[in-house]
Amino acid sequence: KLPMSRPAIIVALLLVVAQVATSQRGGAGLVEGTVLRLGTGEPLSEVDVELARLEGTAGYPLGPLTYPPGDFSPGIVIRPTYPNPADLLRIRTKTDGRFSFSNLPPGTYRLLAARAGGAYHPAEYGQHHPRGRGYNFQLAEGQLMREVKLEMAATGSISGKILAADGSPAARVQVMALEASYQSGRRLLGLLQSAITDDRGEYRLFYLPPGRYFVGARFEDPQK
Repeated sequence: KLPMSRPAIIVALLLVVAQVATSQRGGAGLVEGTVLRLGTGEPLSEVDVELARLEGTAGYPLGPLTYPPGDFSPGIVIRPTYPNPADLLRIRTKTDGRFSFSNLPPGTYRLLAARAGGAYHPAEYGQHHPRGRGYNFQLAEGQLMREVKLEMAATGSISGKILAADGSPAARVQVMALEASYQSGRRLLGLLQSAITDDRGEYRLFYLPPGRYFVGARFEDPQK
């Protein structure tokens, strides 16, 4: 067998380095789609879409966990940042509402969308109703997930006026938006949001996600 020449050895080493770099960058998976306003099909801009890789595979493990920067006193419990920044991808949609994540390694992922300001309720991939939980999904090596749709529901508001028994405006009244939940077969009312009426007895509860609410009111004690 003839020995390899020096240029051939250099080329072989470069090929090995290129293969290692390719494997470290990840696979050839793809997740792309559109963020839409629920019920209208209208694309939404300025939405932050986040793709988190929660579990890796034997060939494509997760990156090492990192620790938050800063000085820590002796004995303090330091929790690592999870997931590793290399396993967390973000993109902001433009006017067409499109997002695309490419060169993805195989693993278990979660896809979320949120828009600053509160006008829309956050959305997750796989949810069955606007406030439901999404689910994690598997992405195989080289798998292409196209035309994924994330539908975000617009939030609403409840406003009105509280009057005293004599018909005058009731100021400093706590108005509450309550929603029902069930525990051990019993219905419980939980507080979602509250507001205090102004000097005209008016109130406004805002950025409420779609749902059924009960509105209650009680006088605030200024001594408390």
